[in-house]
Amino acid sequence: MILLLKAKHGAIYSPPAATHQFADMAGNWAEAWADAAYLQGITSGCSTNPRNFCPNSYVAKDMTAVFLNNTFQIPSPAYTYSGKWHKYYFAGSQRIAMRTCSSTTCTAPTYFLSDHLGSTSVTTNSSGALVSELRYKAWGETRYSSGTTSTSYRYTGQREEASFGLYFYNARWVDPGKVMIHGCNTLVFFRF
Repeated sequence: MILLLKAKHGAIYSPPAATHQFADMAGNWAEAWADAAYLQGITSGCSTNPRNFCPNSYVAKDMTAVFLNNTFQIPSPAYTYSGKWHKYYFAGSQRIAMRTCSSTTCTAPTYFLSDHLGSTSVTTNSSGALVSELRYKAWGETRYSSGTTSTSYRYTGQREEASFGLYFYNARWVDPGKVMIHGCNTLVFFRF
């Protein structure tokens, strides 16, 4: 919560005094931070009656997305589950192909050809014909795009979250346009 509040209000932000919103945070060093997150609508805690924050609980990726959305009011794209999913194929740790599936059937595979960094550069169909091409700037911003790339795994093989323009590097979110790294410990800017 500290990272989210500082990202929202600035690096020098300090929360107001604790207002004792969570029963399990009384006397905790981060009580004021948890209370500020609650009062600003970022979190409602992990349980009610009594309301608890559960500071030692694991936070799953889906909850992290909810916290990000609640903090920055990111508009959610209109989404309806269409019964489709993607099945990826790997050679070691390198993603090399994908099929789009629904019910019990899957499309023919789309193949990913990557550059020296593992970025999805070219996609081809099962006949080897070019479907799409992507080229990137130094930190992952797309500099050229041709065709429709069917996967969100792009620069260095990482997933791009197109709805807010960041790449997810498992422990960090990277903004390729501003070369900013958002993570659990810090917010880093690179200037060149």
